[in-house]
Amino acid sequence: MPALSWFNDWVIDRAQAASNVLRWRGLRLVAADASVLMPAIRKCHRTRFAASGDQRLFALYLPDSELTLHASVHGADTSERAMLMQALDCLGPDDVLLLDRGYPAAWLVSLLCERGIRFCMRCDKEVTGWSAVKQFLRSGAAQAQVTLNAPSAQDVQDWGCSPDAPQVRLVRNVSANARVRVMPSVLLFVGDVLAAISHTLDLLRRTTCRITAGRSSPRPKSHVKPHARYAYK
Repeated sequence: MPALSWFNDWVIDRAQAASNVLRWRGLRLVAADASVLMPAIRKCHRTRFAASGDQRLFALYLPDSELTLHASVHGADTSERAMLMQALDCLGPDDVLLLDRGYPAAWLVSLLCERGIRFCMRCDKEVTGWSAVKQFLRSGAAQAQVTLNAPSAQDVQDWGCSPDAPQVRLVRNVSANARVRVMPSVLLFVGDVLAAISHTLDLLRRTTCRITAGRSSPRPKSHVKPHARYAYK
């Protein structure tokens, strides 16, 4: 829908011109995430084929300003990383891409580093497959510069990333409920500042964006049907 995309770009431009897009250390925080989108399908006369009842909604979101930078709908068979790849051109030179669990992959880190895109990810210690992250956790260090696993030959072929093992900075983050997470990043700020980004990701996970037809007032989540909402998990 080019008209809606144009209008959204216009809104973002106006917000930035009015200094309503908040900056963090001079940088714009952009969070990426996707959720299940289940449009309602009703019995009626159709002039076109009905949309699938199982889709995925991907968005680049400005959490500090509560604005959507980019949104797109994909099939259920499209991975979140593939959705992100299609949206990377929407990022600007002063953006910091925030990625939560589920996105970290050696090929993606390699590609982001190769393109010069600032990023900060969050990994759970229980699920990470990077040996450097496991060693970092065992070391007890607060932060370290490490070399991650090299992308597989298949990923290099599929995504066109460098075959070299990427280097990142790891920062240990302990949440309010004592959960230990590791944050790979290319940012050079101290760990307590990166912890503020982790807090932003926590807030983002609790943000529920409702997509409704003709209704703008908020309703309790229990009364919002699955096809009428998506949440940043």
